[in-house]
Amino acid sequence: MKRKNGFLQHVATALNIGGSAAVVLYDAGSIIVSKSTYYAQETVPNLSNALISVIKSVVAAIFPSERMRNKNRILNLEKKIITLHYEIVSQISKHTEEGYTLDNAIVRNLFEQIKASEAEIDCLTRRRVKAVRCTR
Repeated sequence: MKRKNGFLQHVATALNIGGSAAVVLYDAGSIIVSKSTYYAQETVPNLSNALISVIKSVVAAIFPSERMRNKNRILNLEKKIITLHYEIVSQISKHTEEGYTLDNAIVRNLFEQIKASEAEIDCLTRRRVKAVRCTR
């Protein structure tokens, strides 16, 4: 009988240790789950807003809006105008050198290109404010 009692004693001890471990694991798990759900509830609105803004920026990069296309077109036209101004200055400086006569047709053509670019910039800026049809 002593042997049977000893065996049952060991089984009871093992079950107690296993049960205690299960309770500790359950408590730890419930604390982790409750903390993580609380954290998720607090951060999901911020996370969703951040995710939405990232998606919008990716879509805008892939499919630029008309406003962005107009803005880029205006920047390119402004660079073109600066380049044309440099070309006019270059033509005028060549005129001051010996033996070179100023070709008024070239300079006049450069000024016409500048006027056309400025008119297109004006039209694009008006289009940004309201729907205006530009002729090209």
